[in-house]
Amino acid sequence: MLAGITDIFNVASSAQKLADAITGLIKKRRGKARLLLEELKANHDLLVMVLVDGSDHFKIIPELITAQYDALLQENFNLNALKKQKIQYFPKLEKSDLSHFIGKTTGFLLENIYDKIKALQRRCRLDKENPKINWRRRIINLHKRMVLLVDHLDR
Repeated sequence: MLAGITDIFNVASSAQKLADAITGLIKKRRGKARLLLEELKANHDLLVMVLVDGSDHFKIIPELITAQYDALLQENFNLNALKKQKIQYFPKLEKSDLSHFIGKTTGFLLENIYDKIKALQRRCRLDKENPKINWRRRIINLHKRMVLLVDHLDR
């Protein structure tokens, strides 16, 4: 487990813990769920390149992948099969921008993560020069959702 949900707000300290937690989840899964978790890990590694290493987000965003997720959607895979329980309440979560995920399903959070990835890629492709877009903030928000998902799956 990710030493509680409090790490969700500190990218540098949560990056390695999240990578380790995803690796642990991957070892426990088989089949399609495992492939999806591998894809999430690859995407997390890319986000860390921007958030921790300072890589150029315009180079990284197009590299985010959704192939496994898209394939599972076509097969009508039940995303809630990763974990049937709903996302638990945590006091720190309640006062965050992630509070609307409390009580939601695993599938809802996964869909949100992948919707954010696709929206980020679309904006990067079509509206890259828009000064109103805070790219780093969007990547941080995506990272926080991944931390929440992994914490939820690891409980």
